[in-house]
Amino acid sequence: MQNPDILAAVAALDNAPFTVGFAAETENLEIRNKILGFEKRIEEMHLEFGRFRHGDRETMPDWQGLEREIFVFSRRKIFDLELSKNLDRVMFKFQNRKKINKEFHSHEPGSAMPIFSLKA
Repeated sequence: MQNPDILAAVAALDNAPFTVGFAAETENLEIRNKILGFEKRIEEMHLEFGRFRHGDRETMPDWQGLEREIFVFSRRKIFDLELSKNLDRVMFKFQNRKKINKEFHSHEPGSAMPIFSLKA
């Protein structure tokens, strides 16, 4: 069922006021939903890595597959500045989570993980 076009109904009145309408672009909604989906998958994958690290999961999550998906998606031209910023934020979040998990994975289970390191 399609929603009624309220703006068209108001504009069609005999004494109609000056009307201007802005429609949410379907493409922008799709892009927004895809970006939010990436963010959710990043968080889920981060939790799955924790399960893997503690032995509750046998295989390591597929970070490379998600990275490829995000990379391919990021090649799209996104003209909405807010959506572009959100994509940048999600890509930064992915790289941070990937780095954290890589650092944890490079240490033997049960060994002490350095909280920080001082580099000259």
